[in-house]
Amino acid sequence: MKHPFKFTVILMCILSGPVMAKDIEISCDQDDSQNPRVLALAPSGAKRIKPHTLQVNWQAGKHLFKDKPPFDEPLSGRAWHYCTYNAQTRQHLILVEDEGMFSGELLNERTGKIIAAGKSVRVTNDLSLYFSIQQPSGFDGEEWKIFNAEGKVLWNGLSVAENNHSITAEYIEPRWSDNNQLQARHRCTINNPLSKTTTVTLEKVQNNYQWRPQIKCPRS
Repeated sequence: MKHPFKFTVILMCILSGPVMAKDIEISCDQDDSQNPRVLALAPSGAKRIKPHTLQVNWQAGKHLFKDKPPFDEPLSGRAWHYCTYNAQTRQHLILVEDEGMFSGELLNERTGKIIAAGKSVRVTNDLSLYFSIQQPSGFDGEEWKIFNAEGKVLWNGLSVAENNHSITAEYIEPRWSDNNQLQARHRCTINNPLSKTTTVTLEKVQNNYQWRPQIKCPRS
């Protein structure tokens, strides 16, 4: 007896190729981080116990994130905002605006451990490596970091390339590959009318990390 449906599924798999695993994204993309619906994302609860004190509970305790004065002044002081909870990693992401730096911290729901992160985080599927993005106010690019599950920073760099204080290239759409290598799209910013991009991979070469392939962009 023939099974046409089974044959169709097999054919579709052959034509489409292997299914690529997707990394895990945890991001502060909420319009209003103090909205009760946002705070309700925390499985053990999160709330403002004071106007400038955020309490985030984890399964065996709680942690207080306290703002630092001056309050309500742009690029001054420190302000904490609850962003989201990711069930795959069991991590809360809390945004911090600190003296013009937009960054964040991860709070582990199971252990209560906190590790420095960014306003956006991407995690490998085996949860062994984290990639974070920080945004300094007034800076055209972003600060990128790779750290392990214990919070140790393995690499840090920028999302732009400069030559004589002029930005010649930018890296966009960062993500983890299936074999836990950070990849991004490289785009020259000068004389690139079609905004052509090239996929590059961050590789360790003699104790230093480099984007490969290396691409030369024109100067201004």
